Amino acid sequence: MSYARKKSMSGVLGSFLLLSCLCTSAFAYNEQIAEAKYIESFLALYPKVHPVPTLDEYATTARFDKMWLGERLDKELKDHTNDDGTLAWWLTYYVRALDDMYLATENTKYLDAALRIVRAAVECTDDKRGIPLFTGKVVPTWGSPKYAERGRAALVVNTGLICAALFDFLLTAKKASAFDAALGEERKAIVDTALRAMEFHERQWREGPETQAGHYIGMDQENMYEHKILPANRQSAMGWAYWLAYKYTGEAKHRARALAIGHYLRDRLVPSPDGAFYWTYECPEEPVRGEKHRDEVLGEDTSHAGLTMMLPFALAADNEVFFKADMERLAGMVMHGLARLGGGMFLGDITGNAYSKPERIRFITNWLPLAKFNPGVKKEVLSFYLNYRPNPDPIELAQLILMQKKNVY
Repeated sequence: MSYARKKSMSGVLGSFLLLSCLCTSAFAYNEQIAEAKYIESFLALYPKVHPVPTLDEYATTARFDKMWLGERLDKELKDHTNDDGTLAWWLTYYVRALDDMYLATENTKYLDAALRIVRAAVECTDDKRGIPLFTGKVVPTWGSPKYAERGRAALVVNTGLICAALFDFLLTAKKASAFDAALGEERKAIVDTALRAMEFHERQWREGPETQAGHYIGMDQENMYEHKILPANRQSAMGWAYWLAYKYTGEAKHRARALAIGHYLRDRLVPSPDGAFYWTYECPEEPVRGEKHRDEVLGEDTSHAGLTMMLPFALAADNEVFFKADMERLAGMVMHGLARLGGGMFLGDITGNAYSKPERIRFITNWLPLAKFNPGVKKEVLSFYLNYRPNPDPIELAQLILMQKKNVY
């Protein structure tokens, strides 16, 4: 090769390397700007608390009772339907909070309060109200006109959330023998309501595509999901309901359904070189193959991701589908993604994307089950609440009280 040609190629290579370095520097600079803007937005939404309380001051039963029982519960029950999504996306969390408060205190006043919501849910299915879906059918679940372009629709995720809460209540009530006995035949009415609602979605169930797995598709709901695979959080909600149904009834078919969804979700988690799992809001059609860096994954938002993990966490607690290595990777997601900024500042999606929105943060206590696999998770969760969340929702406060009183997590 001539000297001139060598010199020319050397110049091109040098220019390429310089350009590459400049692009890398520009990317890092832009990330720093985005991160600073995110922190500014986070602090605007979650101003730093002064003085910072201790956990003993923050997580008390007296505080829960003052914030969430009595008149407050009366007010919340004024709209107990799912027309606006209230039952699925708010009152079910209230039920679970009251269940946790019973587990923390063994005081059945919390089960009495939860029963009020449970009864309201049982009595407001669409068939009992005589309200048709946009298809003209009247169905034994909880429809809503809020989500689908064509009108009132029954969504898998709403049914799953509501039925999971009903079975969670029944399982908790079993721990209070006198209270449980007093329910009598009402227990059967609750079970029947939940199972009929879940079975309505049977037409949406599909086996596979891999062995042991299964999933739900959309039908008669949002146009974009018509006959398409539903997002991960929706799969998990129904799988969670089936797992709790199995735990209560002992019926093998409910176990099989939950495990199939569990396998489906497990196969769609993306392993990363940082030792974590990440995943997307939408479920890929085929199982994930190979690793990806977290920056290559369009991570699910923090709020929906907590629901996506409800079935995996429930299965892991019973040593099914998700095992220690999986949970360690999920804990790694919190440390390398969600909470990577440290000091209790959580990001708006699971990969820790600086361009995410702090408005997508919700129910950070969802991640506490991972604390036993990485103590740093507990530290970050507590830092968030004590430093930035002076007025927690009922489920958040109840889970912190349960953690404090019973050394859970």
